[in-house]
Amino acid sequence: LAGLYLRKGQVQQSLAAYGKAIELSPDSDDLYFNRGNAHQARGDHGSAVTDFKRAIELREDNYQAWNNMGSAYMSLTENKLAIQALRKTLTFIPTHPIPLTNLVITENRICEWGRRRKHNAMLRTGLHNELAEGRAL
Repeated sequence: LAGLYLRKGQVQQSLAAYGKAIELSPDSDDLYFNRGNAHQARGDHGSAVTDFKRAIELREDNYQAWNNMGSAYMSLTENKLAIQALRKTLTFIPTHPIPLTNLVITENRICEWGRRRKHNAMLRTGLHNELAEGRAL
């Protein structure tokens, strides 16, 4: 139900539904992850970070939560924390173009030029692989 609310743009109802679902299943990393996405949709990046962190506490290998936490930190201009989260994402999906792109953008914000070259090369490889395999970006 919460996901349906979110898809319809009813973010407040979605957040309320996720809150009730979390009360019933407090150990579900997916619920915290999805509620974090709802917070992001509302522009509440701080609450999104809190939920993504909880999802990661429940399941360390939740690379989507790592990635979205990096995006939330980017929105908060917490660049060093964004870089840490995005680098962790890349330990799970090393050539995925989305976290690579976000990492390059964030590194450019704080001028980590030495790392930028390496990640630009990884991004080019990731994009090439996605296109070669016919996957949509």
